[in-house]
Amino acid sequence: MKQLNFNTRFIILSLVLLLSCNKNTEDVKDQSVKEDETFNFVEQLPEFPGGPAAMTKFINDNMRYPEEAKLHKVAGTVVIQFVVTKEGKITNVTLTRGIGYGCDEEALRVIQSMPDWKPGKYKNKEVPVNFILPVKFKL
Repeated sequence: MKQLNFNTRFIILSLVLLLSCNKNTEDVKDQSVKEDETFNFVEQLPEFPGGPAAMTKFINDNMRYPEEAKLHKVAGTVVIQFVVTKEGKITNVTLTRGIGYGCDEEALRVIQSMPDWKPGKYKNKEVPVNFILPVKFKL
């Protein structure tokens, strides 16, 4: 049996998690916007200022490869989850998948230092949105 690479497994896992959420897409369409709710599905996703390329540049410019990870030749992907508030602030930053050796802490630090994003929208209203971001460490 052929083993799936990490990217394929990550995409499959992401889809399973999205489909197993409390709400399915039909429920979301009929739902009114509640003040304290954080959304998983929205009509317009939150966006880093300048788009995905600017986000990649920000991460690359601000990431410091941990010395312990260099020493042990550790590379891999750290997965971070956070909420982009309706004001575009990054909050509730948590580690979903780590690789250790200081990489987890460094990924958390960089995500927490991001500038405000363009918030996500549901029914033309800015709402808080859960966001998952893989951060790659390569030697």
